[in-house]
Amino acid sequence: MEFAAPLLDGDATVLPGAEPAAATDPPPLAPGAVIGAYRVDALIGEGGMGRVYRAVHQKLDRVVALKVLRPGLADQRRVVGRFFDEARAVNRINHPNIIEVTDFLEPAGGPTCYVMEHLSGETLRDALAGGAMDKARVLRVMGQVADALAAAHRAGIIHRDLKPDNVFLTTRGPATDVVKLLDFGVACLDEVGGEDRQTIVGTPAYMAPEQLAGREVDERSDIFSFGLLLYEMLSGTRCAAGKNASALLVQYAQATPQLAAVPGADRLDRGLVRLTDRCLAKSPADRPATMAEVRDALAAMTLPVRAAPWRWAAAAGAVLVAGALWWGARPAPADPAPVVVEMGAPVPAPPTSGRVFFSSEPSGAAVTRAAEPDRVLCTTPCAAEVPFADRAEVVFQRGADRVAVAAALSPGAMVQAVFPPAPSARKDKEKQVVKPRAGPSRPAPKPVPRRPVAPRKPPAKKSGRTVIFDPFAG
Repeated sequence: MEFAAPLLDGDATVLPGAEPAAATDPPPLAPGAVIGAYRVDALIGEGGMGRVYRAVHQKLDRVVALKVLRPGLADQRRVVGRFFDEARAVNRINHPNIIEVTDFLEPAGGPTCYVMEHLSGETLRDALAGGAMDKARVLRVMGQVADALAAAHRAGIIHRDLKPDNVFLTTRGPATDVVKLLDFGVACLDEVGGEDRQTIVGTPAYMAPEQLAGREVDERSDIFSFGLLLYEMLSGTRCAAGKNASALLVQYAQATPQLAAVPGADRLDRGLVRLTDRCLAKSPADRPATMAEVRDALAAMTLPVRAAPWRWAAAAGAVLVAGALWWGARPAPADPAPVVVEMGAPVPAPPTSGRVFFSSEPSGAAVTRAAEPDRVLCTTPCAAEVPFADRAEVVFQRGADRVAVAAALSPGAMVQAVFPPAPSARKDKEKQVVKPRAGPSRPAPKPVPRRPVAPRKPPAKKSGRTVIFDPFAG
């Protein structure tokens, strides 16, 4: 399917200041209608702010998606402002997992609209129709969602409407489940005042408690919505059952949603269950502080666990580990994905930086690049954004121990280090200095005791001379 989906019951986006579409709302644009340089082919979706059409650039023959503001909303300044904000927000973030906006049109006497890339695939809502997903797919999909939201938050943008309908799964070359995050129409930009940050906007079934209550939101509100998606993907059921903000607020006041309490949760990955429940904490202060923290936690779960050998020879082990790690850190050879370049479109340049995964045994090592020794990238296991290089030295520091690994840094590369274990107490004793023995290098033979010699009786004295008895004579 193309990148639009009907809204389900309870999934409608709340838009303050926008009046509901009237029954006399004009019909959709007919196929063949022309807006600027684009010819409309078909209607592919509708939302609260407008309609989405598949269209073709008449000169480049390029298929695009046109999001056209509803005519009935064109006179409502606040809604028009949000329409502009969505296009501005997407271009400010400029992330590969967020749908691209390429143009904005305000033709004289025509509809206000902007141009987006055209996608083929399915929404996460469609994918969830098959029930719960396995760990590998959850990590693959939600890792991309977390990375896109972390980039949005760095740009000062809170999405506020994260839900399965706004996560689109498409393909790129041989890669499947490539995420495109949609619909920043209710996003909150950092320059927006506190009044708008406290306005109830979004989809009630996927809102954080503070968002439902009309309190000020921040990136931790997106983290709660992210936890609701994790809950649904792992359990196969929706977490929130209320159909409006009031009913959901009552639900959250009575109990905090916890994936660990769901029947069968003991069969799920423990790390994913713990992360989901942290994201769903009722108080924002109890959730992960940033979406980057959530992204790195998911990345760490994708790293393989390596068992360390029981005993190592310290000197030989260091040499073998360094060589083996350099060899293992090389990216596996793969056929390059085909790049389709349309006539007149610029050839995309290869990425110069991206996420690389790091792990160590034992964990807890600070990771730096030799080129920037004072900048700690992260603490293992983790992932970090680094410049790509065919060969770079990565330093793992754990306490006083230090391991340097020469590795290729490329998209998705994994660099690992293994620290030799500390020597045992017995080995420490063996290394103590031993005092040299006295005498020759060979031990002297023990002395053989001599037989006692019985003393001789002194001869009888003779008159006229003196005889002296010598006991050692003879």
